[in-house]
Amino acid sequence: MTNPTNTSDDVFQNLTEASPTQQMLLNLFLSQKMILQQSEHIVHRHHFTTLEFDVLATLQRLYKQGQTQIKPSDIVKNLCVSSGGITKVLKSLELAQLISRQADANDKRIHWVFITPKGQTVCQEILSELFALHDQQIEPALTKAEIQQMADSLLKLVNHLNQS
Repeated sequence: MTNPTNTSDDVFQNLTEASPTQQMLLNLFLSQKMILQQSEHIVHRHHFTTLEFDVLATLQRLYKQGQTQIKPSDIVKNLCVSSGGITKVLKSLELAQLISRQADANDKRIHWVFITPKGQTVCQEILSELFALHDQQIEPALTKAEIQQMADSLLKLVNHLNQS
């Protein structure tokens, strides 16, 4: 049985001229797609949708950066999802006691979202599994120096794109 995933060579054979930038981006996109597909298996095994886990991981990341509360509208901005979609996810996470929500004392229209200790623990367990999977996928293919160079280059690109 063959792997149905396209490689950059398969895609580029139909293109007459692909620049190194186009080749790099396509390989980046294909790598991301394959890694995300395998990562979803771990997230789903923990009975989360990808969006639910993305919200929980975003809250965990912001919590570790010192932001203990966040507005749903800020979650929407961080994840590029609709406000209606985020409301359903927040209700689900709240029912599971992974987050809590509290009305703002001065403005009852604002509801702050907090990750609970249970949410932090569950999120960290899933992240540990994901990190182990990613290490298993990437480390056999690239040296530590290549991984560091790629990380540095992508950070440089992200910072440049954020300024644009």
